[in-house]
Amino acid sequence: MKDVFLFTFRQNTKGKSFIFSTFIIPLIICVIGLAVTVFAAKPDKSEENVPENAERLYIINESDMVYVDFKYFGLMECVVGRSVPKNDDRAFDVVITNDGEGYAVKVSAPEWSVLEDDDASDIMPDIITYVERLGKVNIAKKAAGGMIDGAALMRAYTPVNVNVSTEGDENVNMGTVLFETIGPIIIVFVLYMMSLVYGQSIGKIVISEKISKLMETLLITVRPSSLIVGKILAMTFIAVLQMTMWIIGVVSGIGLGHLMARVINPEYTNYVFEIIKVLRDSGGGLAFSGPAVIISLAVLYIGFLFLCVFAGLVASPVSKAEEMSSCFGIYQCFIVLGFLAAYLLPMRGKLSPVLDKVLHIIPFTSVFMLPGDILIGRISIALSVVYVIILIAFTVILSLYTGKLYKAQVFYNGLEVNPVKRLIMPLSKKTRS
Repeated sequence: MKDVFLFTFRQNTKGKSFIFSTFIIPLIICVIGLAVTVFAAKPDKSEENVPENAERLYIINESDMVYVDFKYFGLMECVVGRSVPKNDDRAFDVVITNDGEGYAVKVSAPEWSVLEDDDASDIMPDIITYVERLGKVNIAKKAAGGMIDGAALMRAYTPVNVNVSTEGDENVNMGTVLFETIGPIIIVFVLYMMSLVYGQSIGKIVISEKISKLMETLLITVRPSSLIVGKILAMTFIAVLQMTMWIIGVVSGIGLGHLMARVINPEYTNYVFEIIKVLRDSGGGLAFSGPAVIISLAVLYIGFLFLCVFAGLVASPVSKAEEMSSCFGIYQCFIVLGFLAAYLLPMRGKLSPVLDKVLHIIPFTSVFMLPGDILIGRISIALSVVYVIILIAFTVILSLYTGKLYKAQVFYNGLEVNPVKRLIMPLSKKTRS
């Protein structure tokens, strides 16, 4: 089996496609992650809406407003009732007038100021919004005969941030919810694509000797079960190596990008890290913990091995290239059904707890569901270990059956045409005799 493993591994790692998939793609992923993180760290001056050198506003009210109070403006120091003095070169004049339909605002910089009139465009939208609120306060005061407290009304018109929570609710934001939903789906999709691509590759490799008529020669030096197990393990190892390199690319890109971002902007907040922190806090510290990461990766690799073994099982009875498509349809059917069950993760809350556990036990669904659920802390470590043991048991049983089927196919000449009957050959009395 060792010789078969090494031979298959060498044969499938010689081409440029292997080098590109294993080394170039992770490098591209790393560069993209680094670039996105660094770009996000650049300070967004548009959110501040304040010119860099501006310090004060001097408000001149030439309108019919009775109540003019800018103490709730908040963005800059405001002085009401006078224009910019000549000893202040970092301030704007703000003139409020009536335009027939409402109020007009003009913001300008005096000739001695280091500011330009064009700089006023940054803060103009905020001033206009504030003046509109002042207009509402003045209308209310006029309607009440001036008896209403203008400051109280101004506070009422000033927007506030409200965070409402009830006892027992989880403190999560929209980013966390999206991360919990999209994260597992990404793992599911990558595993789905890998299983389809490598499933076909394993099928072609398994039947290669049968097509080339080299089976009799090979069986002189290697047992049939060792032959198929060596091939499946070699292809699985190649796929696992590539997935590991992709994961390293993602982690490296985000990690290096975070370090560079903190140098560019010390106040930068990495929302990926913040979401992970929220997930860990809400999940009792399970999400992205050391044990969760290790078990999640183990399940990912073991689950992929299970799918590869199943591809070998489906390909074992095939003796002609034209039969491969009909037999491989069985493999694709199971993979698609398992993928769809895991892809609908956001709707799992409507399922009963019993059905949810069943989906985590059946290998064709658990291989897609377990890695993401364990990583984000949906499943406890103890229950994760139980699921891993169950998946390993299914993989071992399927491997033994695949080796037995392959051996039975080699020495049995009375094969049925029906693909399903071929897959249950080792269970038939005729085969056992």
